[in-house]
Amino acid sequence: MLAIRRFALIVLSGLILPLLSLSAGTVESEINGLEVTPGEGTLRLEISKVGNISFDAFTMSEPNRLVIDCVGAKYDLRWSVKEVESPLVYRIRASQFKVEP
Repeated sequence: MLAIRRFALIVLSGLILPLLSLSAGTVESEINGLEVTPGEGTLRLEISKVGNISFDAFTMSEPNRLVIDCVGAKYDLRWSVKEVESPLVYRIRASQFKVEP
């Protein structure tokens, strides 16, 4: 009887421990890619994300710029400034504004 209990405990721990590690390793909402594709009189900006993120776009002046705020996201890009060959945009800057989104 003791052997059956030990076997059951081993089997249960083999089922429960992987589930606990999955829940502990959940991915937070993050921005993990940003691609810029200039075209003929256009510019395509593609933002890759994981998780539930909302976007708030607005303009600012001095200098004139378009801001896209990724609300609820952590920044996970390998670059912070990217030069763009386009008559519409010459540079894109990406950064984490708040430590806790």
